Amino acid sequence: MMALSWASLVMLTVITFGGVSCQAPPYEVQTAYRTNSSSSQLQYSTQSGVYNNFTINSYLAVVSNPVGNFHILYPTAPNGTCEGYIYTSKEAARYGCLYATNASPFSMYQLPGRPTCIGYAVSNGSIGLLDPTSNTNFGLTSNGDFVIGVLQPSDVTSMGFVELASGFGWLLRRGELQVSPNSSDLIAPRTAIGTDRSGRLMIFEADGAEDLHKGLTLYQLAQWLLSLGGYNVINLDGGGSSVTYYNGTVVSVPTCRDSAFECQRLVTTITCVMP
Repeated sequence: MMALSWASLVMLTVITFGGVSCQAPPYEVQTAYRTNSSSSQLQYSTQSGVYNNFTINSYLAVVSNPVGNFHILYPTAPNGTCEGYIYTSKEAARYGCLYATNASPFSMYQLPGRPTCIGYAVSNGSIGLLDPTSNTNFGLTSNGDFVIGVLQPSDVTSMGFVELASGFGWLLRRGELQVSPNSSDLIAPRTAIGTDRSGRLMIFEADGAEDLHKGLTLYQLAQWLLSLGGYNVINLDGGGSSVTYYNGTVVSVPTCRDSAFECQRLVTTITCVMP
């Protein structure tokens, strides 16, 4: 799992119009695409590419009808707080997800007085965690809007989120790369979530093994997503947490020990797309 940076909060962008300064919100609001169908109309595909001397396999879901079909799932304590650990595949099977991946960062070890989850967690309109320690977020509101970017706790409680997860930084914003070629030397499995220009949901995962330096840098991840039509996209938890579940089985090669050994890691939050 990637280490959380406590100093990586994105500052507000100052824009000047006619000599008057105003602050643009550090997040994007994009209307989610809808169809006349009640199904998710998920399109699943796989790709491969050669990166860092390895052939890397990746898995992509593009969802044309995410409203009502996209969910964030997590275990809860008796008081409703996001707490505990789950296997992505088992939780996905339990809830009948067609497609699922790991999602937010988390503490791999139970710390006294602290939940295992990190960041914000909202599922089916219920707020499971208000922990502003992760620097980007991806959520869906009751109005059918995706909200992507940096949020304050007051945003989470006032914007009507029905689903919300946290991540580790922008990859693409309005179709523009947000990472440079030298932004990260870490080569690892990766998981990302975002939208295309039309507001379709995109969830992407790429395999790898950290001890072999097999996988993608953040820049390579962003480039790949841009080539697939990504528009507003953030980086989710990656490394040995990365896993993709589709149509009843794990289709990726998860590496829970950050090595070439294939195994699925316990996580705290997952993405879920219903059929």
